[in-house]
Amino acid sequence: MGALYVEAFNPKRKKYYFNNCTEDFCYKTRHGICSLDLTEGEVKSIPIEVHPMKDNVNYCRDIYKSMIKNRQQYPVFISSNKCDHYTFKDGQHRTCIASKKGLKLKAEVSQNDKICIVCYRENSIKNSINDIENRVKKSTPRKTIFYKILRKELQSNNFKDSLDKWKKDLSDYESEKERDFREF
Repeated sequence: MGALYVEAFNPKRKKYYFNNCTEDFCYKTRHGICSLDLTEGEVKSIPIEVHPMKDNVNYCRDIYKSMIKNRQQYPVFISSNKCDHYTFKDGQHRTCIASKKGLKLKAEVSQNDKICIVCYRENSIKNSINDIENRVKKSTPRKTIFYKILRKELQSNNFKDSLDKWKKDLSDYESEKERDFREF
């Protein structure tokens, strides 16, 4: 699919998947508050790091200043997926900053006819859970006398263990998804 260049891309009212959104992704993921929401006094009270990284208090603040001063020289590269989520090739921080500060972006937006990796993974986990539950339902005898046999069969076939594992994976995934998706 082709890409569309947008001179004034509005990052608002879209849901984005931020790749590699680990604790050191930005100040907010490390400290729970966006550095752009801090006052100058609060920023000055934070010790300066010797080797600043993306989770440094000034990282996004400096990008914002540069975007204002240099009028965003390079576009962000975004993919619009079939599931209505946007993923990034480049420009996650600039998009987040622009959204918080009400700026429009230069962007190259490609259309993707597939769902994003997050939705794909979630669907895969849910399908595995449904598959296991359906196998258990199919093997469940209707008579009560066989219930004890079924319980032993479930334990021996590890249906319950597999189901519990997939449900835990889904729970873990939900918290990961909550961390990695941003909606502005």
